[in-house]
Amino acid sequence: MNTCKAALRIAWQHKLYLLIYMVGLGTLMLVMGSSAISSNDGSGSGVDSFQVATPRIAVINTDGGALGDGLRDYLAQTSTIVTLHDDAQSLQDAVARNDVDLIATIPAGYSSRFEEAAANGERPPTINTAVSYTSGKGSLTKIDVDGYFTQLRNTLSSGLRADMTSAVDYTVQQGARSDLRAGITVVQTKSQSGKSLSNGFGMVMKLSVYPLFTALTVCVSLLIGVFNSRETSRRITASPLRSFIFSGQQLLACLLIGLICWVLYSGATLALIAPHNPGFSALRPGEVALPVITQLVFTLVAIAFGYMLGQFRISTSAANGIAVALGLVLMFTSGAAFDPSVMPEVMVILGKLTPGWWFSVSVDQALGISTASHTGASLSGWFQALGLVAAFGFAFLCVGLAAGRFRTTHPGTMAPAVTQLTELG
Repeated sequence: MNTCKAALRIAWQHKLYLLIYMVGLGTLMLVMGSSAISSNDGSGSGVDSFQVATPRIAVINTDGGALGDGLRDYLAQTSTIVTLHDDAQSLQDAVARNDVDLIATIPAGYSSRFEEAAANGERPPTINTAVSYTSGKGSLTKIDVDGYFTQLRNTLSSGLRADMTSAVDYTVQQGARSDLRAGITVVQTKSQSGKSLSNGFGMVMKLSVYPLFTALTVCVSLLIGVFNSRETSRRITASPLRSFIFSGQQLLACLLIGLICWVLYSGATLALIAPHNPGFSALRPGEVALPVITQLVFTLVAIAFGYMLGQFRISTSAANGIAVALGLVLMFTSGAAFDPSVMPEVMVILGKLTPGWWFSVSVDQALGISTASHTGASLSGWFQALGLVAAFGFAFLCVGLAAGRFRTTHPGTMAPAVTQLTELG
């Protein structure tokens, strides 16, 4: 196990890469995902209350009777009453500055004309109203104004109340009993809560494609590259350690690094959804476990890709460039950053040629979201997509092992040119 320990020490000496790519980028992805989980949170009470916006109303009672005062009291149950001076300039300024949403003006002598029309069964005269040009609340409040006069006319014409004052009091009391301020209650069912949380959880898991792939590609390729340097390779070739044991210990060290990254990211993700999923009330254990397993398989794919790059002896800067570039390609073509329904067809075709697309599809199939929103969660669909993800990892590993075997069996093709000195004489 000396090779494995040496590999872990090398990785620890280059821990800055893990801090930058895994911790830094991983934290960024988690913050983005946490906002999605919070906005899609369906846990808690499951009840939200929609309150109607309160309009600002001014009642100008030029008539001076009980009818105008009753209108003010009636509207005060649902609106904010604004006091204005009864002059043209003040009223025009209030509308222009949007200080009020509605101005209702009761002209002089209106009470007597209204009472006469109610007694004769005629349509009552209208009042003057001015509605703000920037708000629809004033127009909606006119419905309450019309409702007040309709109830008042019915009260007078039916003989329920004989005089105007008692009829106004009765109408205002009826309005108070109807609870005009009652909010609209929205109840979210358990299935809706689970689906909302599934979308947020799935987004966090799919966003892990970028930090996991980038961090592990850089770290693993750097680690393998150190062992594949020419001086180190000569020493390893001269040692009695068999090549397959040496490669196995290298891969074991890479697996340990990958498992640490996977545990950190998946643990942080589960910690994010735990407050919104008490006792697995929204997401069942299986719905949580399958995406986590998918993430583990993708972690192995990233390790295999980094191992392949390391076997080709590319430089650290080249590995960084390849990892960052391909990581961005995977994130933007896999459906993690954008919903596949809004992606151009070219990006979808390109994405299907990468393991990132099938990683996202596997998560979707496990949770029944995005590409699987119409068909619902499917265990067979999850397994098939997961198999394609694993196939990419197996291909990367085979290419890496073949490159390493070729380098071992043909050392002269990769050996540096040296000057041969020849004795003369």
